[in-house]
Amino acid sequence: MLKLRPLFLLAPLLILSGLLSACATNQTLDQKLFSANQDVTAVLVATDSALTAHLITADQAQSVSNITKQVGPLIDSAKAANDASDTAGANKTAKLIAQLLAGLKAYVPPAK
Repeated sequence: MLKLRPLFLLAPLLILSGLLSACATNQTLDQKLFSANQDVTAVLVATDSALTAHLITADQAQSVSNITKQVGPLIDSAKAANDASDTAGANKTAKLIAQLLAGLKAYVPPAK
């Protein structure tokens, strides 16, 4: 259970990122999903750098990586919802993706 404890710290960050995302500029769904793909890469690179710099443990890096890899199916789900004319569902999924990635980016310390 101790391995997952740092991930529980993400909850306040996710709430904060949700509030901040409400203030974000309007983007199309395609722009949001493109940005999400870029953020996935950024989180994975930052995680690898933090692990190499001994700023996080291997277990923490693995947890972040596992969570980050779940964004791909969420992006596919948002695209599928949009293709099915479920704009509200697609936008809700895009918001979830943005919040999740914002929390992960805040969790991974920058390499020094």
